[in-house]
Amino acid sequence: MKKKLLALCLALMMAFSLAACSGGQQATAAGDGDQQNAQNNGTDLDAVQDALAGNSGDIWIWYDDSQAVIYNFSADGRVVQGSMVGNSTLPQVEGAYEVREDGIVLTNEDGSSEKTLTYTYENGTLRLFDGDREFEFSPE
Repeated sequence: MKKKLLALCLALMMAFSLAACSGGQQATAAGDGDQQNAQNNGTDLDAVQDALAGNSGDIWIWYDDSQAVIYNFSADGRVVQGSMVGNSTLPQVEGAYEVREDGIVLTNEDGSSEKTLTYTYENGTLRLFDGDREFEFSPE
């Protein structure tokens, strides 16, 4: 009887430890999405703005070998966005951008469309994310 009780206790302890481990993994996976935004807390938004505007060329974020979105940021808060598919360049869209802690918000000229690029800015390196694609540069 004591052996059965000991075996039952050990089985319950193993079951609880497995449940605790899997719960921790889920929390970590869910927390990974927030890590990017958490890294921007306390970021000097003016430094990010300066990094975007100080980039002398277009920022190309490639989706695959034949498709990219192109951004050009200016110091006055304006952005020009274009796309390339294969060998064709699609019409450009002009608008404004605003740097916030939770992302860089792009708004088209008439205000009817808004898109947010997430980013990290650490040690002078700015990384922009458009979905799961990224562009990294050091503007200095």
